[in-house]
Order: sequence, then structure tokens, then C-alpha cells
Amino acid sequence: MGSQLRVGEVLRSAQSRDPSIPVIDGYRNIHHVTASRTLAQIQLSKGINPVAKVRARGGRRRPAVLIRSSPWKAGTAETPWHDVFDLDKGHARYFGDHRVDHTVPVGSTQGDAVLLEAFAAHQAPAPEQRALAVPLLLFAAVTRNKTPKGYVEFCGVAVIERVEQIEQETKGRPFPNYR
Repeated sequence: MGSQLRVGEVLRSAQSRDPSIPVIDGYRNIHHVTASRTLAQIQLSKGINPVAKVRARGGRRRPAVLIRSSPWKAGTAETPWHDVFDLDKGHARYFGDHRVDHTVPVGSTQGDAVLLEAFAAHQAPAPEQRALAVPLLLFAAVTRNKTPKGYVEFCGVAVIERVEQIEQETKGRPFPNYR
């Protein structure tokens, strides 16, 4: 199992998450492509999907964080922000996972906490520290076979250059988040 991801490739992310099936509906099965004998199965059910940390030389490390944007949800009450993945310019703008109904402090949701940790490593002063930073794999939900769900395009690998706390609004209610 497993193979390489190719930028621009659309993969099937079926609900069954069965890694033994190489192709579903004519598209490579992302759970087959990313299957590992030693790592837990990847998840793409949220916007920010951290792979569990593993033992590695020098301590515990996170192999990757998978980030999924669903453009068809942008501007809705559930997702009032508009992520941008501009592959031609090599730029991505992604919003955190804090929502209007969260009662925890901004930055403490699972996704935001993982990305803030990644940001510290991505911006570390020493090259050897930056070399240990977790890779961010970007995916965008795309419509295939007349459905906007269950298909993702691999958009590439990202580095966090900047983080800013912002205020967003949904249904007239402001809430803090990260961009």
C-alpha cells in the first residue's frame, strides 16, 4: 500500500476509509495511498487533521498535519471564512478551527493548538530545528460525480509564515479565530 501524492491529483476520500481498496469510483483511494504499517490511519473529517505523534530520533514527532478546505462551505454560518489555496502563486490563507459556539480560549482547540505548535517549529531560528517541523499537507474538497463530498485535491506542502488572531462573525455574533 501507499505511494506518492501528486499536486493537482484528485483522490477519493470515502466514508468507509478502507485502505485495502486502491481505487474507488475511478479515483485513487486516499486511505490506500497513505496507508502505513506503523502509523494510525489518516483522517480528513475536519479542517485540521493531525497525525498522532510517534517516537523518533530526538523525541516524539508528528509525521504530518493534513489540512482540508471545503470551498463550497465558505461564507456559510458553519464556515464564515474563505480559505485561499493559490497554487500558481504558492500562497495559502487558512483559518483556524475556533467557532462562535466554542467556550474554550482561542488557540486551545485541537486544530489551532497543533498549528500554533507547528508555527513555532516552522519559524525556529536554527535550520536543524526547522528541519524537524511537521509538514502540512493541503487538500481542497472538490466536486466529482455530482457530489461536493468525498473527493479531495492534493494542493501541496505548506510552511506557516505568519499567524494572526482575528475576529470573525457569524449570524451577527463575533468570535475570535486565527488566520
